[in-house]
Order: sequence, then structure tokens, then C-alpha cells
Amino acid sequence: YYIGSTYAGASPSADSLRKNKHVYRTSRYKNIAIGVATSKSLDGPWQRKDEPILAPQPAGFDSVVTTNPAPCLTESGEVYLVYRTFIRGGVGQRLALAKAVHPDSAYERVLQKPIAAAQVEDPFVWQKDDMFYIIAKDMTGEITGEKHAGVFLKTRDLTDWQLNDPPKAYSRTVHWDDGSTTVQGSLERPQLLLENGVPQYLFAATADGPGGFRNAENTWNMVIPLNF
Repeated sequence: YYIGSTYAGASPSADSLRKNKHVYRTSRYKNIAIGVATSKSLDGPWQRKDEPILAPQPAGFDSVVTTNPAPCLTESGEVYLVYRTFIRGGVGQRLALAKAVHPDSAYERVLQKPIAAAQVEDPFVWQKDDMFYIIAKDMTGEITGEKHAGVFLKTRDLTDWQLNDPPKAYSRTVHWDDGSTTVQGSLERPQLLLENGVPQYLFAATADGPGGFRNAENTWNMVIPLNF
């Protein structure tokens, strides 16, 4: 699964993109859509579908953007795709859900509304037995009490998502093997390694410094063992 966008006319310069303070209002942002590619080998060749599998609706809650795809493939071959959208009017970033009978078949929205009530993004979704789970990034700290910590959601029927108790899945505070502790400037794109449906390791893109994409001296991908 991947995202892509198109431009009308010539591509903008890096300088013009850097100066743009309202990226959500631009056509290139609204053109972002989700695609899927398949291959019999991780080494390729990869075959992409001619059209996106999920694009913004002409009107509705996800009419601005569809991005950040997180698929959950079930044993029956169905796929549930959690994705992120943006709702104007101060609502901000929300998660939504679509489904398909096969990864490269037609996708339809499960709900015509977001599945989380606060600003979250970067979802990861998995299934164990009859439960579905999501971890995602708390954009404001409204849910977890810590900005950019992990939110933990769960459901049985895919339409009524509830916060776990407690709602925080992970913190930006990291405990290292040498006994030291740091608060990472950011912890992005959480992914899990599952064994028999149980999370064993958290993967994340991280940065030191005070936080934000531009306030770091070093960035890297890290793996955090879990006690789940």
C-alpha cells in the first residue's frame, strides 16, 4: 500500500513548498490518494493498479485527503484498511475505515464518519481472535495526556471503536539498555511485530532534540521490545 499525488502543470519548487503555510488547502494535497501494488516476490517486479483504491470523496467527512493506509488482512482474505483524513473547521486529522474482499478489489467505506474522536494519525491495525486493535499517534495529547504518544483503540464489530483503559499505548519516553532514559523529540509511524497475534516489538521513526520535523540533530528507525 502506498500514497501518491499529481500536479496540474509544472511541479512546484522546493522553496515554494517550504513557504506554503496552508498545505491542506492546496490541490496537490487534495490529490493524494491510496494505491496498492502486488508482487510474487518482495524483490519485484511490482504491478500497480491503474487507479487509486481510495481517493477523497467529492463531499463528505474525507473529502480533503485519504492517506496513511494501514491494512489488516484477515484469514478469509478480506482486508480492512484504516486510513487518515483531514476535516476542516478546526476538527483536524481523523482516522477512518474501508474494506475490500481482496487487497486489489474494490474498496468501500465501512462508516461515513471518523472512527476516533480526537486528532490522531499514523495508524497500525491488527486482529487477534474476534477483536481488532489500533495504535496511532496522539497529535495533541488530548487522549493520552502526552503529545505524540500512542493511542490504543479496540473493537469487535468494526463500527464501535473504543479507547482502551488506559488509552495510552506507548510514550515518547524510552528506557535504554545502559539504564538511561530519554524523551524522544518524536516517535513516528508506529508498526508492530506480532507473534501469534501478540505485539512483541514496536518499530518507529524517531528523532532526538526538542521535537518536530526540523528540530532534531539525528533521526533514525528504532525497535523497542514490549511487555504486552
